[in-house]
Amino acid sequence: MAQRMHFLPIKTSLRKSLCSNTHPTQPPKLQSIVTDQERNDKIKLLQTHLHNHNTNNAKKLLKHLILSKSPFSSPSQMYSMFTHHSHSIKFTFSNLLLSVCVECKLPNEALECYTLVRNDGVFPALWAFNLMLECLVGACKYDTVLENFDQVVELGVKVDAFSYGKAVQSAVKMGDLKRGLDLMEGMKRDGMSVGGFFYNVLISGLCKERRIKDARKLFDEMSEKVLREMESYGFVPDGYTYSIIFDGHSRSGNVNASVHLYEETVRKGIKINEYTCSVLLNTLCKCGKMDEVEEILEK
Repeated sequence: MAQRMHFLPIKTSLRKSLCSNTHPTQPPKLQSIVTDQERNDKIKLLQTHLHNHNTNNAKKLLKHLILSKSPFSSPSQMYSMFTHHSHSIKFTFSNLLLSVCVECKLPNEALECYTLVRNDGVFPALWAFNLMLECLVGACKYDTVLENFDQVVELGVKVDAFSYGKAVQSAVKMGDLKRGLDLMEGMKRDGMSVGGFFYNVLISGLCKERRIKDARKLFDEMSEKVLREMESYGFVPDGYTYSIIFDGHSRSGNVNASVHLYEETVRKGIKINEYTCSVLLNTLCKCGKMDEVEEILEK
């Protein structure tokens, strides 16, 4: 029995040794050659898809290559290897690569590819640039958004309201309300329509600033100014817009302003949500304004 037990591991070891000798691994240099050939084949396939205007197939292939990280280690490596005599095909490829990086939620990779495109002296399609900005905002890279936005504006690139929207949003998220207001003024100078999104973002930022004592006066002046300006531009503030200012007044204890604002919403037939209404009622109760509470409940 002892001999048999000793014999089995020897036989197993010998079998493994024979198998490994039968199938030797490829030399590192040969593996590198195979990988390079595979990369070139994928690039040629991408070029073929784009040349035949099969953008959907090209996009699917790009997504697969990016997520699998094989045979390309990164999207930027793919971009560096993509060479084509047609400027339009290279331009289309650049935009697709940016958009796929965004869809895959890869902000750093998208930024790397964008940088490579810019280093080639080319600016991507505005829609692709905007997708990148949105991705960077989602990743909380607000300073990067503002930096790239400023660069393209300085270069004379004609951005649109969406581009401005992401810049304003980033400025407010960083607490730079002055920058946000300046950007909105820049939109007006460029003849763009300032929609409710911009006002709501700025008013929300002003309300957050309102929690700082030194900014109370700024809030009281600017929140009402922005609200009136919205109306002058033909944008009717909705319940959400009023809720933002209303919540700011209530949290700061400015009961009279809260009541006045509530009465304004009633006059204009604007509905506020239950949460905002409860904030007002709680504020009035704490200040002993029971008559106002009953009046609001009756309405």
